[in-house]
Amino acid sequence: MAEQGRRSGNVSLNGAVLPLLGACVLVVGCTAGGPGEQRKETLRMAPQATQYGFRHDPMDFVKNGKSVPAALVREQVFATPQQGDGEIIEKHVAEILAKQRPDGSFGGKADETGGSLDWLAVAGVRADRPEFKRGFEAMMRQRQDEATAGKGNDYGQEGLLLVPVNGLRAACMTDFRRTPEVRATLRWLTAHPDVWLDNTCPWGATFVLKSLWLGRDVKDTGPGIRAALAWIVQNMNDSGCVRYWDPYAVAGAVGLIDTPEARAILERQVPMLLRGQWDDGSWGDNRWDLQTLDVFRALKTHGLLDRLRGLPPLPPD
Repeated sequence: MAEQGRRSGNVSLNGAVLPLLGACVLVVGCTAGGPGEQRKETLRMAPQATQYGFRHDPMDFVKNGKSVPAALVREQVFATPQQGDGEIIEKHVAEILAKQRPDGSFGGKADETGGSLDWLAVAGVRADRPEFKRGFEAMMRQRQDEATAGKGNDYGQEGLLLVPVNGLRAACMTDFRRTPEVRATLRWLTAHPDVWLDNTCPWGATFVLKSLWLGRDVKDTGPGIRAALAWIVQNMNDSGCVRYWDPYAVAGAVGLIDTPEARAILERQVPMLLRGQWDDGSWGDNRWDLQTLDVFRALKTHGLLDRLRGLPPLPPD
């Protein structure tokens, strides 16, 4: 059973307490099996997902939403921006940039600067914008200092000069994916999926997976992508959850990857997505949260949006 609300809170997945981003959704049974459990069956759409669709029409949110997520969905998923969307997004960007320091950073650590770069990239800021360029350079200086000091990176490796995970995704969404630092990080991550799949935060591994997909034109990241998708299949439980990972982050990652294997995983998550929907048709209107943009992109990429809109609404739990 899912409990929905319009308040912030926490959810416990496999013993880890995670902040809920956007919608408050508690999905019972989101604990997958132990590390050695192998799910060998092919993932198929759950029976309830083939029978039922959305409780609320998501296109109502697309047409009527006035938030940053609504503007981003219209612009990036449907390419149908409304009058005023540009101003909504630019105001959001300006608020992020207001926190940039004179040296280009957005905080005292590389991952803090990378986080702000990620928000900027999600909002559509390009690599040639001076503030983004200064931010990327500052992030790499910070990471160099951290590596020199022997501090571990986001992937559990000490001393390696790898791009922080959120900054990596930001770079891969722009032309910075062609820089030597990003290419080297993509090469290392492709060769070591066993490390980052088990040693990142509830969102980290999905950010890596997105980066591998976005960077596949500068490095052969295919082996890493295939290994990650196979690992997700093996570790996903019957509720569409993967261990302690944020289930919406999983949907966002496989929703970006346009392959049959990724679609099969997303289909397994459909019941969770139907239950997690807000009554305005979205999956939350927190502008610092990606789940509404991620879910819309995932459903659109894999051709599930219109299909689910055409089915009877999922009954109340």
